[in-house]
Amino acid sequence: MRQMTQEAIDQVARIVAEAAKLPLPDAAYSLWCQKYRLDELESRMPPSPEEVAINRAMTPEQWWAKYRRERDHAHEGPMFALVKRAQPPPAIPISETRSSTP
Repeated sequence: MRQMTQEAIDQVARIVAEAAKLPLPDAAYSLWCQKYRLDELESRMPPSPEEVAINRAMTPEQWWAKYRRERDHAHEGPMFALVKRAQPPPAIPISETRSSTP
């Protein structure tokens, strides 16, 4: 796997920053729409031989079902790590994490 250039790191950061301005489902979809560009920037392209074999073995209906599921559940799928960067969970104040003892 090749190392990311500073330019690639900056481009990924810009894409994630744009998604961070959106509500969670929209951010997930936005990142999913950029999936192939992000894969290329983060050195996950081209697909592995196993992925190619799986995709070639699918019928068109199976491929479209997989494609729709990835799109509809972008916030749960491979883009999840980027979604977490774009929409981090809110910080819990320390006072709420301690149990109150009488």
